[in-house]
Amino acid sequence: MPRYRIRIGKLFKTDPTLTIHLIRLMAAENDFFTTLVSMERLPESKNRAERLQISGQRLYFFRVTCGHLHEAIQVLKQLHTDCPQVLVQAPPELGEAYNKIATTIFPLEKKLSRLRAHATFHYDRSELVDVLKYWGEDADGETEIGEGPSQVRHAIADEAFSTVISRSFGFPEGTEERKKAFMDLIDQLVTVQIEFVGYVRMLMGTVRAVYPETIEALEE
Repeated sequence: MPRYRIRIGKLFKTDPTLTIHLIRLMAAENDFFTTLVSMERLPESKNRAERLQISGQRLYFFRVTCGHLHEAIQVLKQLHTDCPQVLVQAPPELGEAYNKIATTIFPLEKKLSRLRAHATFHYDRSELVDVLKYWGEDADGETEIGEGPSQVRHAIADEAFSTVISRSFGFPEGTEERKKAFMDLIDQLVTVQIEFVGYVRMLMGTVRAVYPETIEALEE
């Protein structure tokens, strides 16, 4: 696996705008990997209490991934607006990777923005009011309260934010259909992560070609 030393101070002095965008994209790549791998590593549930825990944790990682993805979209757009002098020297594959990501994910930007603001980093009151009205007065849900923090899972809260996500993306209402729609979107996010990794790698190669004194390949 290639390793590089980035002389970040020199790059910042040479091209501060590009440097900040590059760090932001690297942070997004790190965060994508962390959340998606954490989701994949969740174990299978062995009983009802574990089912509540694990399904809620999976939902959490999904919500966070959507928030990171929204931020990555903003950086990609700003990079292509702010750094044409560098991108014009990039190989055609970088533009192709950008267009592929843009075609796949940019259409979801408004939905991702709504989730980021209302259901990822905030617990928006208005969204929950809409959910409860949607559920109706006969709605109920589960909560699990054990002896310690690790044994607590308020599944009703998970279900509320799951409903926010489902309504935002227009998922089917049936349980199995909605679960499949979630899994399909997760698969799409995994695909985007792979494409994003390739994009950042090619961008670093371009930066190295344009400013060779700022990125050095290290021997293993």
